[in-house]
Amino acid sequence: MPHRFSPGIYVIDGGGLDIDGRYQVTGAGVMFVLKNGAYLKINGGSNVSLTAPTAAQLQSWGVSSSQAALLSGMLVFEDRNSPGSNKTRINGNASTVLNGVVYFPASAVNFAGTATVTSQCLMIAAKNIIIEGTADMSTFCPAGVNPDDFISNGTPEVKLVA
Repeated sequence: MPHRFSPGIYVIDGGGLDIDGRYQVTGAGVMFVLKNGAYLKINGGSNVSLTAPTAAQLQSWGVSSSQAALLSGMLVFEDRNSPGSNKTRINGNASTVLNGVVYFPASAVNFAGTATVTSQCLMIAAKNIIIEGTADMSTFCPAGVNPDDFISNGTPEVKLVA
């Protein structure tokens, strides 16, 4: 079943965006703001293609130019005051295209099974990033685009578990 998000900012307060495997979900110029433990879950068998808004789109929705410059390219933004959630995951056999920044300061992001994630210059900032099974993640940047954002809040750590 195809579903399309219209351009805009979607606030999920305490619930979740749970995309079932029966769905094909698209959206260009969309941002999801997660509050009060809200989460994002993409289940196996789903096809998802989401692209973050530009600064011009944000301004047309009433966001100040200074805030629009900061939020341009933000696809998923977990409120810093949120307690976080352990439910955010992209499951096996999901075909997922995420173009933008995915920011989860209080939550783990779990890529499980045979999930396939493709993007243009995807940036994930999360409390923890968990990759399990045979998840296939690839990112590419078009010619002339440089991912120059850098965020760090501590010592980076990578663990490979067999």
